Amino acid sequence: MMEQRPGSPRETSSSRFLHLCLRGRWDNTALEVAETIAAQSNFDWIALEGAIEAEGLAPLLHTILRGKNLLPPALEASLSLSYHRNACRNMLLFHHLTEVLQHLETAGVPAIVLKGAALAERVYGDIAVRPMSDLDLLVQPQRVAITRQTLGAIGYILSGIEMQRGYTEEFRSEETWTKKGLVDIHIDLHWRLISPLYYQHTLSTDWFWDCLLYTSPSPRD
Repeated sequence: MMEQRPGSPRETSSSRFLHLCLRGRWDNTALEVAETIAAQSNFDWIALEGAIEAEGLAPLLHTILRGKNLLPPALEASLSLSYHRNACRNMLLFHHLTEVLQHLETAGVPAIVLKGAALAERVYGDIAVRPMSDLDLLVQPQRVAITRQTLGAIGYILSGIEMQRGYTEEFRSEETWTKKGLVDIHIDLHWRLISPLYYQHTLSTDWFWDCLLYTSPSPRD
């Protein structure tokens, strides 16, 4: 979400309300101010719904605002539905992630979970509040080949066509693998953290592996 300073000319009542609601996760006084704003007769609920949709905030707002009586019933019901849908989707994604990590471990490939899947549980504390379109994994460059073999063996297909054998691994930093099903599972496989080619070959990321703290989510039934 684009940062806007409170009281700035660009800030609308709906964006101010949304910022306050997000702060309400740890600051109850922010919700009191948000309630005052929402009580205004000209409050733009349509703009608020658009912002929530654009930023993917519905599941998170549901956990903050449920039972607070700050929202129209229809919008509160919509947030609840988004939360539970995202919970189902993310449980499926985490199931497949755990499967992939187990196969990589068997193949002797250390892997680091990046982005959404790493943040959902450790930062948000609830895997349902962080929308995820794919799963991001980091492996060491020398283990890309065995990682590809492992993903292919369990039903994942590489997206796109390589210009020339070895080109992707040498000049890029990631590629996408997809497993088709009721819900398609996309894995973004990374072997470098830095995109510009010059820095890929001049900056070492060995420290990242030396300081490894988190490689997989908690097992789920």
